[in-house]
Amino acid sequence: MTSGVEVIIDVASWHASEQEAATEFFRTATRNLHEAGQKAGVGRIVIASIIGMDKVTAGFGVAKQVHEEVSLAGPLPARILRAAQFHEFVGQLLDWQQGEVAYIPAWPSQLVACRTGAEVEARHGRH
Repeated sequence: MTSGVEVIIDVASWHASEQEAATEFFRTATRNLHEAGQKAGVGRIVIASIIGMDKVTAGFGVAKQVHEEVSLAGPLPARILRAAQFHEFVGQLLDWQQGEVAYIPAWPSQLVACRTGAEVEARHGRH
């Protein structure tokens, strides 16, 4: 990380829903971002998350909650922006399924384009 960076926009994700591995990934990645950001004089971190993650009780959702908690507890000020699931990820969600039947999470959501999420992240990172 170089000096002159004002904001880190954290869009970290994990490739599977296995809770323990995802949790460890998020803990490590978030601590590394805070440490590098502190050394570089970064002002804050903006974390991309998903609407409803604070209510999930297993798997990736719990790991994502840890991601948010570790970031908020870190030395740099942090802001969480929760967006609807990106339509670009629907195929990935289906690929995670086992067998011939796809189990879709029972949370209400309206998909949003990844670009729209990135634009909102950029705006909030500047303020």
